[in-house]
Amino acid sequence: MDQAGCTVLVVDDEPTVVDLVGIVLQTAGMHILKAHSGIEALALMEANPIDVVLSDISMPGMTGFELLERIKVTDESISVVLMTAYDCYEMLRESFNAGAYDYLEKPLSSEERLILAISRAYDNVKLIRENNQLVSSLRTSNLRLVAANERLKQLNTRLRKLAITDSLTRLYNRRYIDDWIRNYTVSKVNNGTSLSVILIDVDHFKKVNDTLGHESGDDVLRHLSKILAEFGRETDLVGRYGGEEFVVAMPDTHADSAFIAAERLRRLIAENPAQLASSVVNVTVSIGLATTYAGNAGLNKDAVEGTFVSGRGLLAHADRALYTAKDRGRNNCVHHDELPDEIIPFKRVANE
Repeated sequence: MDQAGCTVLVVDDEPTVVDLVGIVLQTAGMHILKAHSGIEALALMEANPIDVVLSDISMPGMTGFELLERIKVTDESISVVLMTAYDCYEMLRESFNAGAYDYLEKPLSSEERLILAISRAYDNVKLIRENNQLVSSLRTSNLRLVAANERLKQLNTRLRKLAITDSLTRLYNRRYIDDWIRNYTVSKVNNGTSLSVILIDVDHFKKVNDTLGHESGDDVLRHLSKILAEFGRETDLVGRYGGEEFVVAMPDTHADSAFIAAERLRRLIAENPAQLASSVVNVTVSIGLATTYAGNAGLNKDAVEGTFVSGRGLLAHADRALYTAKDRGRNNCVHHDELPDEIIPFKRVANE
């Protein structure tokens, strides 16, 4: 990742945060401008070319969301990364809906994660600006039409990939997973097939971060993502659902087959410790499963009845099963079908 030439405007009403972030990014080779309010940030943008804006959300006078709106009016190619101490999915969704490129939780505990987020945002800026230049050249030069169109397709493909992948693990991200499962349950499950979802949570992951550091924690997540990517079938969807949670969506897979696969995955992870630079970390996971069916597809080939739930409900069921697995001592698998039937509030999955 080449950060040379990247100009980052850091905006936060806390001077200490601005200074510390500036030092980290300057060490990575980036040019830094500093502002302590939205008004000050806009003034700097008028006088300086900016590539990436890293802004706090909660600021007096002008919020990060308001600043983001003004930036998009001024220059849509600028990537905006928002920071906030309020770690909740609603805040994450509001940030992306407002047009933010990425979202970081405060305090910023990992320098590597900060640099990676800004670097990817800068890559996005370069791609968009090159894309715009190619579009402009297409209007003025018929001689370069074929070559420019091919390059444009390549750039758009890379842009789409950036939008649907997790920056740390390179697996699919939560937004793409939610959309894919929702669309699949509507288009496929309703037409006669089934879908199982495996939700995976790393056991005692906080202990890894606390004892070995967040960079080692990130290495553990990369280790697991490699196992998951190699484990899944070509038809499966594998992604990082957030934090230390992963998901495997298995089309046309009934509950019994999904449970066998989940148990095999659980053992595979337990039998393959993460080889870090300075240590070896034994990793176990807790797994929750849920399955949705069309009509009366049933739990297996011999069953008579089955249950259809929406994509949102399916993830909620898997989430409930996951927390039951953790309550039972971790390092085990639980399918939602074995739990007592009760109504529970849904909090962890995006609204459809």
